[in-house]
Amino acid sequence: MGWIMVLYAVSFNLPIIVVQRYNRGRIDAIVSASNKTGTGSFT
Repeated sequence: MGWIMVLYAVSFNLPIIVVQRYNRGRIDAIVSASNKTGTGSFT
């Protein structure tokens, strides 16, 4: 039963982790562009 819970947790969280890793570069680009222009609310 324990292994079923582990497999469930991994299979549920893996797509979310992949999406977060993919979006990190895009978010960094948006934040750095915002900091260069000085018009954004990001710090």
